[in-house]
Amino acid sequence: MALADIIDIVKNAAKGSEVEVSVGHGSPLTLEKYVHLLETHVKRHKDVNTNFKILKEVSLDIAFNYDHERLCSHRITIYGLDAINEALNSISMRENHVVFSILISKAKNDSNISTMTKTRKKTDIIDIPNLQLRMRNSLENPVSDSDMKKLLQLQRGEKEYITYRFKERLSLFIHDDDIATIRTDITKVKQTSNIRFLANAQPRYEVEVELTPKTKIGDKLASKYLSILENEVMLISKIIQGSWQLIEAEELEGVAVELRKTMIGDGTTKTDLPGMQPRSLELPQLVDSIPTKYSVTDKADGDRYFLFIRHASVYLVSTNMAIKKIASDKKYKDWELTIIDGEYIYLPDLNKYLFLSFDIMFFKGQDIRGEVKLQARLDKMYEVMTTVFDQVIIPKDGPIKQHEKLMREYMSSLNKALAKAEHQVIMGKYFVMPKDKEPESIFAGSSLMWRLYTSDIEFKCPYTLDGLIYTSTEQKYTEQRKEEIHPIYKWKPKNKNSIDFYVIFEKDKDTGNILNVYDNTIDDTKAEDDQALEPSKDEGKYSDVRRVYRILNLYVGRREGTREYPVLFQKDDTNYVAKLYVDRNEVRDIEGKMLQDNTVVEFAYNNDINIEKSFRWVPLRTRFDKTEMVQRFKRKYGNNNNVSESIWRSMIDPIDISDLDLLGDIKTYDSHMKRLRSKVKDDALFLSRKEDAYYQEVSKEISKTYRRFHNFIKTSMINTYCKGKFGHKFSILDIACGKGGDIDKFYHARVGYYVGIDEDEHGIYSVLDGAKKRYENLKRTKPDAPRMQFFVADATLPLSFDDQYTKYGKVIEQDKRAMIDFFGKDTSSEVKQFDIINCQFAIHYFLKDNQTWSNFTNNIKRYLRKGGYLMFTTLDANLVNNQLAKTGKMTEYYTTEEGKQKMLYELVRMYPETTKNLKTNGLAIDVHMSWISNENIYIKEYLVEPSYIISELSSKCNMRLIETESFGGFIETNRYLFEDVIQFESNERTKKSLYDWAAFYNDKDPLTASLKKYSQLHRYYIFRMG
Repeated sequence: MALADIIDIVKNAAKGSEVEVSVGHGSPLTLEKYVHLLETHVKRHKDVNTNFKILKEVSLDIAFNYDHERLCSHRITIYGLDAINEALNSISMRENHVVFSILISKAKNDSNISTMTKTRKKTDIIDIPNLQLRMRNSLENPVSDSDMKKLLQLQRGEKEYITYRFKERLSLFIHDDDIATIRTDITKVKQTSNIRFLANAQPRYEVEVELTPKTKIGDKLASKYLSILENEVMLISKIIQGSWQLIEAEELEGVAVELRKTMIGDGTTKTDLPGMQPRSLELPQLVDSIPTKYSVTDKADGDRYFLFIRHASVYLVSTNMAIKKIASDKKYKDWELTIIDGEYIYLPDLNKYLFLSFDIMFFKGQDIRGEVKLQARLDKMYEVMTTVFDQVIIPKDGPIKQHEKLMREYMSSLNKALAKAEHQVIMGKYFVMPKDKEPESIFAGSSLMWRLYTSDIEFKCPYTLDGLIYTSTEQKYTEQRKEEIHPIYKWKPKNKNSIDFYVIFEKDKDTGNILNVYDNTIDDTKAEDDQALEPSKDEGKYSDVRRVYRILNLYVGRREGTREYPVLFQKDDTNYVAKLYVDRNEVRDIEGKMLQDNTVVEFAYNNDINIEKSFRWVPLRTRFDKTEMVQRFKRKYGNNNNVSESIWRSMIDPIDISDLDLLGDIKTYDSHMKRLRSKVKDDALFLSRKEDAYYQEVSKEISKTYRRFHNFIKTSMINTYCKGKFGHKFSILDIACGKGGDIDKFYHARVGYYVGIDEDEHGIYSVLDGAKKRYENLKRTKPDAPRMQFFVADATLPLSFDDQYTKYGKVIEQDKRAMIDFFGKDTSSEVKQFDIINCQFAIHYFLKDNQTWSNFTNNIKRYLRKGGYLMFTTLDANLVNNQLAKTGKMTEYYTTEEGKQKMLYELVRMYPETTKNLKTNGLAIDVHMSWISNENIYIKEYLVEPSYIISELSSKCNMRLIETESFGGFIETNRYLFEDVIQFESNERTKKSLYDWAAFYNDKDPLTASLKKYSQLHRYYIFRMG
């Protein structure tokens, strides 16, 4: 191929011709890369600096290749899905030649159908195989009258030369002037020679850069348009490879062959590279295996890659053999055939990548996977990182304070390296190793690492943590499960645990179409719990009439020998059913992206006993890599069935970060380990819970009077302090707003605007009953509702977007602009201040330690205006400590209708029995409330001592106490209202509410009396700033 040939094609291009370059020719574009290209197209379109136009198009080409070599053809194109379906309905049972003749006869009178004759010569096709490019030049002209007559009478023998191509195309116009248009087309194609097979044809993906002249380009302009064309082709090639350095086909093949040969051996038929796979960490492993036997490092939300050094170049290779070339230099020559396992992380704010290594397989060609000692392998890994990639800080054994110092130095050096780097940084992860006679040490390291990486402002971790990884200190590197004496375990916080499922939508038996189900349920609980002291005329129940959902069947993969096939997940317990509400005519993941039938989707589980279990599945994202493996190889139907069962147990009975905190403290290690071991003995804990709809209803019923009266207390606070005065309506920041359960109270208080935050993304985003959904319902029934916005945010971190992004990553990307508007991009940004900060039954989570408390009080100072109010409710440390003084527990039971005794609630002291000073942070208790949690599930809270909180808010936030009272005192203060005044109330709705609340005064009912004991341990506070 000569450059002169390419220049000739461009300079001779004229109106009626089309020059196109097929990128990735000879190497099929994967589904994952196709989706990535689509996303890149959209980003380039939205970039204000480029102003590229975009076009979406659906069409069906029917081509008659009349020269029988497929160089020249007559083509019919039908545009638009409706027109295509209409045409197919009338011709689908006809033979190809008849179809073509019928459609071409309609073309003149149908604006949705066009025709053309496309011609090219063999010399108009230029292949550049080493860059996987094919350049074609074609002439496109109207079908001549003589050809039209022939096409109206095609013979049966010509049907085999007719093909159908259904195309879904996104085009980006990168250049458009009076001479020519250049655009990049990304197309999903289904092709067949039999129209009846079109719908089920296997899709393939194409990308082409097309030059369409409006006049002859000529000699003078040829180099200009060739340069634009070349730059776009090279850019698209690099995007496909995911690399700043383009790799030629011969080099790609050489890397793939040598890497497979090195890692697997000659003659292998494996399509994946072998790597050790982590298992979900469960309680038995936590208490028996992790102490003294396992190291800990962080787990980022990145992709698994192997770093491979070959021929003085550095490559990153994914498990399914996607290859990126990231560096070339003679200094790499001495490290030939070094292979390192790690995680590849994209940093969107920096537009850079980070490769963090966590193990080594080959050191200068020497296979060290058989080395049992993890530290020996890590020493080799760090030798590569320090010598070749200039890593400055590596971990050293020592006390926890030394680890904190080193971690800070490590992260500082990483951030400095990122600041200097043009594209990426390569570095080894930080590991904490266990100590033989200090079983708490590994948990102290875990707690420290999680706190620093996710919560510490000065630490500045540039990526989002997904969890922690525990690797045995004595286990060789192997992908064979039978050789894993000590497996790798991954711990994730409960909101990040997920399972990959292969999903099949439920279909209508008659039509075969995806089934839409109409839900007429009304949320009566919301209506009864949010009664107002001053009901308005437009008061109505929260209802969501005729909401539409779709039913997805969830499958996991099961292997028998070399064969894999999909099976329903926990079929006997019907946990394979996921009901997802339709949003904008489709079901979508948490980022708003459409879910499709027969794909692999990653799901989280919202373990809320008050939600029907089939509505608890939360789709996070489509796994296009696994979807393609299913489509092409009939493999990777989501997670393996055994793996999914393990993850499921972690979802239902999660290990909380507070468990790691308590195990990491030598003062609480023994007592908490004993407690966890007792849970392991309960077999029910590790069997799939037989969740009972009856139990869920009972749990709501037993707490009805309790919830109603607590709502009365909150309503009283909100009506007293949040109602506007002198024409001014107050702004509200509601910290830990949950699912927005109090928004109706703020509506009745006629606030100006409201912002709610909560750390639980399900509570904010759930389309079933999340805060955003409840606000939609409120707006529908009460059009005069104030502006309300809801964000996922953790108040124990600075509320600025950058700090929250470190913890939540993509989860909060959709709300970036609004969050920056309210809370600022970083801690130096200007922010909006609020008149009221409200925090109901949550401040006790923020006193976990000095760091979380400091961040919370800093948020109060930053976002509450001078003269504004802070109001909150929480347990009173003194009252609780008195109850726990004798046995360390406070437990109440109730009796079911069947006569069975069930735990109603329990408080368990987790701080040392000898503790005298309650005026501090970190006084942990475990709390079980049967109306919130399943059996055996406890929530970690931290006690709030009244004089301590008053002193702290005074010194840290310049706040003074306006009002405080225990709930027990509040109950007695308002007794007259429910025993005397109630009978004189004239408004029937208010009177009904008062009688509902008065039920809490019925001390003769044992259940109510027990709930009142727990309620009386609480206290409310009102503070004012300045």
